[in-house]
Amino acid sequence: MSYTQLCYTRLIEIKEYYSSREKRSDAIKNLQNFIRIHRVALLSLLLIIGLFFSFQPVISFGTLKGTHLEVSLAQIGVCIFILGASFGIVTQRARLIRHKWLALLIGFALFATISLLWSPNIVRGSLNAVLLWGFVLLWASLCVRATQALPYAKLLIAILLLITIFVGLFSYFQLFGDALGLSTAITLLPAPYVSDVFGFARPTAFALEPQFLGSLLIIPILYTSYLELHKKASILSRVALVVSLSVLILTISRGAYIALFVGMLIILITSLRRERLRTLLPFSALAACSIVIAFSAIAFATQINDRNTVTPKAAIAKSLNQLSLGVIKIPEQQPTPPTQTNENSSVPQVNAPQTEQKDENIGYVAESTNSRVLMSQEALRIWSQNPQTILAGVGIGGFGVTLHDQRPINSIGSIVNNQYLEILAETGLIGLTLFMAVIGYAFTVLIRNRRWLFVGILSAFCIQWLFFSGNVNVLHVWTFLGIALVSTTLSKRPSSMRASSAK
Repeated sequence: MSYTQLCYTRLIEIKEYYSSREKRSDAIKNLQNFIRIHRVALLSLLLIIGLFFSFQPVISFGTLKGTHLEVSLAQIGVCIFILGASFGIVTQRARLIRHKWLALLIGFALFATISLLWSPNIVRGSLNAVLLWGFVLLWASLCVRATQALPYAKLLIAILLLITIFVGLFSYFQLFGDALGLSTAITLLPAPYVSDVFGFARPTAFALEPQFLGSLLIIPILYTSYLELHKKASILSRVALVVSLSVLILTISRGAYIALFVGMLIILITSLRRERLRTLLPFSALAACSIVIAFSAIAFATQINDRNTVTPKAAIAKSLNQLSLGVIKIPEQQPTPPTQTNENSSVPQVNAPQTEQKDENIGYVAESTNSRVLMSQEALRIWSQNPQTILAGVGIGGFGVTLHDQRPINSIGSIVNNQYLEILAETGLIGLTLFMAVIGYAFTVLIRNRRWLFVGILSAFCIQWLFFSGNVNVLHVWTFLGIALVSTTLSKRPSSMRASSAK
């Protein structure tokens, strides 16, 4: 190759290099412009998707004073959403504080923070206080971003339904993966919810417990049910309804069942009119299909699970016994074991006292109920100790340490598993009154604006708060409540604009 040809080839290579770099630069600029234009939609998308990953994957920093120091994708998503709206919160703070529901939440968070002064667990109390102030900022962020996110509402709802279907399919993967003997490192199932108790795994998806997964699924179930009853359903919404409802059945979460029943009853009462009665038939068909799919999946997963001798009928009997608190007694008819030494091999050993193994109603794990009742009684006892605790409680985050100090057999990380009683024990009548004022005002605003879907979902969450406590695993509850309240402010804008234009 001559020198001239070599130089020409080199020039061509340099030209191609700079040309590709220019293309890369243009691509980067286009991406930056896209992010700048659609930033609100991307932040909202991150928030919605992140809420479904409330525990897994998680970054753990250990345990301190009975408190697990962990960071999940849901928490990261909420923080990014708040940071994205921080400038708007500062500039619009005067307008935001005029919303009574936000002012009430600030009042509750402020008193809870003040109660740190007499809390015996500063670590847990401080984290709980930070979480409450995070909810304040989240509501403010939703209010600031609502108008900008409104054009993307249909897209965000479609993403919500798609991620619901994905989480539902992953839940079925947990069910059948456990039945096939896959490791919990692959299925992400916590040890207490594998097939050792009921003969089939209770899915958790990316949540900490089945009840938290069930709580999260209440939103898409009631939303898609509302669409079906109002003749606005699509194929996507119907698939999401069947998948999410069937997965909720698999969780065997009694609190989620009762909450869903109450929420569904409200939606049915407020949605059905004479001309809409015929929508009950397709809705009932979808619900029946979900039930059949769930119990068929239970039977099939139990059948292919060769690690225990639980039959499909026994698995279904165990789940019904558990749901009915042992009232419904279905004979399990376990297969006769080959030897007398293994006659109790099919009896669940996890979370079940030895005395329960001889009970004819063996599917019912009474400990899950008894522990909740016991903790509720302890919460009421701690609250009623003296006038100070009656009025102001033992301090935010202080229930576990107080209980441990008085009854050392209990862990300092104990919780009440009843949100109302835990707030009562830790912040007294003042804290509970402020908390109920937030919820009560939310109901007032939603009913006044005839937001019956939101009323149904909020009612379901209020019922579920009777069955668990703590806010870190239910970020979706506070996010939904903020969206519901912000939606009532948006509904007033068109009318006010029309009034001003008429003048």
